[in-house]
Amino acid sequence: MDESDRPLVLVTGCARSGTSLTAQVLQACGARLGRVNKLFEHTGVRDRLVKPYLSSIGADPLGQHPLPDTDSLQPVPGWRDQVLQRLGDADCYKGAKMALMWPVWADAFPDAKWVLCWRDVDDIAASCKRTAFMQAYSEHDDWACWALEYHARMARLQESGADCVDVWPHEAVTEDVEAYRPVVEHAGLDWNREAVERVIQRARWHA
Repeated sequence: MDESDRPLVLVTGCARSGTSLTAQVLQACGARLGRVNKLFEHTGVRDRLVKPYLSSIGADPLGQHPLPDTDSLQPVPGWRDQVLQRLGDADCYKGAKMALMWPVWADAFPDAKWVLCWRDVDDIAASCKRTAFMQAYSEHDDWACWALEYHARMARLQESGADCVDVWPHEAVTEDVEAYRPVVEHAGLDWNREAVERVIQRARWHA
């Protein structure tokens, strides 16, 4: 398949679950992310499209609280064209908040290759409590319930028939990077173990 014909790869999952690492792994194997921040998220799409959309429906643009009612979301006319215009020649977009508004993305990109990042909710909660920009809650149990809500929405995305692959980044960091091979191949890329090993910084992962 010609590179220009590859479906858009969409990486999502609850914040603090390894979505940034997953995007970095895909980039190491040839995915084009475009202009991204230190969390490997395309800021043009996030700041100009995703956050304004969440705000417009009364949800938290940070994806913390309140969350949108995913079941009531309607297709957004022109969403596909707006995203592609922002992405330019990028063929992969990573964003945790996509899990909250997945019907909009699934309608606009029915051919997308989804990558769903999972992590134990207690680990997510512990990470949220250590992270300065995660401020919606102060208690561990509240963050764990919040993470469960993300996971429930991701499960509904799977049930919708979208083309998804699962990954538990914790396994790749603590056990074997081969856990990422199905993800890379799902994205239509060539597996490059050496490149993936170089981007995984195990000392920075809080298990």
